[in-house]
Amino acid sequence: MPSNDNAWHLDKKVPIALIGAMVMQLVVAVSWATTLSNDVASVKKDIAVLQASATANQSKFDALIELRGEIKGLVTSVTRLERHMDDMKDINERRTKAK
Repeated sequence: MPSNDNAWHLDKKVPIALIGAMVMQLVVAVSWATTLSNDVASVKKDIAVLQASATANQSKFDALIELRGEIKGLVTSVTRLERHMDDMKDINERRTKAK
């Protein structure tokens, strides 16, 4: 088998501390990636919960808008009834004065 001087090899001159440091960096990188992955999964769950909440809140908002319209209608009716009662009161006062 012919030897290739350009092939990668580990020389005995490479300090063990350097190899250990590289292994530790690899361990830390894997740990960081795992934590990041878990954080992303947690954020995705939170987003799903918030979207469900937003949908529920939209339904409540729509119901409130509908109630607002109904209340405006009731206020209009009450105002009209008050005006009618005032007119009736005026008519009764005029009748009483006429007698």
